[in-house]
Amino acid sequence: MPTIPPCTRPQPRTTARPQNHPPDVDGPVEPTPPEPLHYAEQALLGALLLQPDEMSAATGLRPEHFASPVHAAVYQAMLGLEPPASEAHRREPVWLAAVLSAAVPRAPALTAPYLH
Repeated sequence: MPTIPPCTRPQPRTTARPQNHPPDVDGPVEPTPPEPLHYAEQALLGALLLQPDEMSAATGLRPEHFASPVHAAVYQAMLGLEPPASEAHRREPVWLAAVLSAAVPRAPALTAPYLH
């Protein structure tokens, strides 16, 4: 009976890059927060962007609590602006534009579609 050679599996690289590391970039890349956390941050910010009068319910929450630097920049911008009146906010996205303008210096890649 012929002998079957043992199965050899490829060994992991000893200098493995994180999964989110672009293959053509050398050096450190900012780690991506775990997906559930990322989506939770998006959901919270989305809710506050839709109903800015609820900002007072987020007492104790600070920008440094966000894992994503972009989310931290958005929240910092929201804290620095006076929430609009509910009726005005429903008619015009003026506050959203103000949040975007205030957040872009800390998150230059932030665009309006991300907030919408």
